[in-house]
Amino acid sequence: MRHWTILAAALGVACTGETEEDPVVPEAEEAWLIGVRVRTPDSRSVFAVVVEDPAEAQTIDLSGAIEFSGASRLFAVDGYIYAMDSESGVVNRLEVGSDSTVRTLDTFSMQGEGVTSFRSTFAFVSPERAYYIDVVNDQIIVWNPTTMALIESVPFEAPDQGGLGLAGGTPVVTGDQVIMPVSWSNLTTLDFYPAVAAMLVSTTDPISVTFIEDARCVSSGGGFVDDAGDYYLLGDSSGGAVELLEPDTAPPSCLLRIPSGETSFDPDFSITMSELTGRPYVNSIAGIGDGTAVVQVFDPSVSLEGLDPLEFVALSAWQWARIDTVAETAELVEREPARVGFGPFADDQAFYLPEFQNETGQSELVIWPHGDAEPSVGPNVTGEIQVVSRIR
Repeated sequence: MRHWTILAAALGVACTGETEEDPVVPEAEEAWLIGVRVRTPDSRSVFAVVVEDPAEAQTIDLSGAIEFSGASRLFAVDGYIYAMDSESGVVNRLEVGSDSTVRTLDTFSMQGEGVTSFRSTFAFVSPERAYYIDVVNDQIIVWNPTTMALIESVPFEAPDQGGLGLAGGTPVVTGDQVIMPVSWSNLTTLDFYPAVAAMLVSTTDPISVTFIEDARCVSSGGGFVDDAGDYYLLGDSSGGAVELLEPDTAPPSCLLRIPSGETSFDPDFSITMSELTGRPYVNSIAGIGDGTAVVQVFDPSVSLEGLDPLEFVALSAWQWARIDTVAETAELVEREPARVGFGPFADDQAFYLPEFQNETGQSELVIWPHGDAEPSVGPNVTGEIQVVSRIR
């Protein structure tokens, strides 16, 4: 395996190969990052692969990829790659140079602010401003992703929901605020707070924090921003687990909306997902544009008898449906059921759907162009596709 000497020193990459040749990315105008997580009974690693075209049908060879040991997450923002070490509170900034080589630029540690592990991802507000919403220590860490330095730490007070633990989803930036789905639960006793909720953080100084909730749905999942700047939040019942535990009392999985610039849910908008899709459970959503999105739906032919609800989302039993939030219609993607994974991911050209099969340990990337074009299959790889993002 080829390894990157600079990264090995800076990030603790396991160097088992004998060569010190720098891995290179394709010499092309476009370059895309594909992050792949590989787990074994004894270890886990994340591999960074750079390709010219994420829609090309190909088998990705990880032998020449950059390897990050442990529970890392990768992001590509403004031409840079950020490697987030989830077990140490450290983030590294990497660069794909004009000479098609990749190198580390800087490292930023949040350990001084009490962060020893990451529980959610980052919100990149601008090239000089990013947020890490620390739900463990109840603080917003504001840092500069260009200089890789701390700007400030802002404390917040979260609602006390009967002693249940606070968890955060993926934050997004829309207008002058960051919106992050939040939920409260106790995974030992399998207790969940019965409402969909979000945390709103201003992007301007002084930073303000607001928590909002709505009892029409239960337990927040993912969300997306549409062309108008409206934020849609999927209350997915933790991928259906709450509905499995409390089928007679749990509110339904549904889709709510926070209008652009507002700080509350639209009382006149709610879509019950089981009625829209014809499927009992949903999980993960992302917007495509023009009021449409794709959502993962459960295959009702799969037996749930004796199933642990916490293992529910790990079944290879999920498919994709395209929904229209204006016309309130849904269309199933004719694909074999797969396991819920990372993503979905989208850009202005297409929508990228990672699918992972438990039985084979393989992932495929399904590409769904915007408009009426049919989806196609892109790369496949051993491991779980964790991120798909354009670098340049």
